[in-house]
Amino acid sequence: MSPTPTLVDRSDGSPVSWKARKACHRSPKVTEAQKCARVAKEPRRKEVLARALRIKTVENSPVNEQQYRVLRMVYDEITKYPKDNWIAIVAVVIHRSFAQVKHWFSNERQKNKSGETIDWHNELGEKIRVRPMAIELCEQWSDEFFEDVVMVYNFKSFKLLHWVE
Repeated sequence: MSPTPTLVDRSDGSPVSWKARKACHRSPKVTEAQKCARVAKEPRRKEVLARALRIKTVENSPVNEQQYRVLRMVYDEITKYPKDNWIAIVAVVIHRSFAQVKHWFSNERQKNKSGETIDWHNELGEKIRVRPMAIELCEQWSDEFFEDVVMVYNFKSFKLLHWVE
């Protein structure tokens, strides 16, 4: 039997076992109903991702004001760590490529490290990291609800920007 890997504690030099993990680090068990719901959502997620991947935009082209407002709203008010299916939804709504939206969030996290997030589990048992403000708005963040919020905000930004012009 091989010895348990150890990590040396810097304060007193005593070894600390890698196996000493608290139960709070384990993710909750996914129920059979959640597994079925995930399978049921998979075709829609694949469809949205395929649509997002088909969008061709010029590399390094800046986002326009309306697109920026939507990206900023998602980052500031919902999550700075959107799942790939949420990135695909944003990409389709603002008509930017999937890679550009994904890179925008990554770059924004690099520039702006502030802001609290909460680990939250949606109805499918998936862990999502959302802003506290988002939990106050709704405790059940589904793909459909996220898409509705992004679409409404995109429409609101569109109307506001065209009304100002």
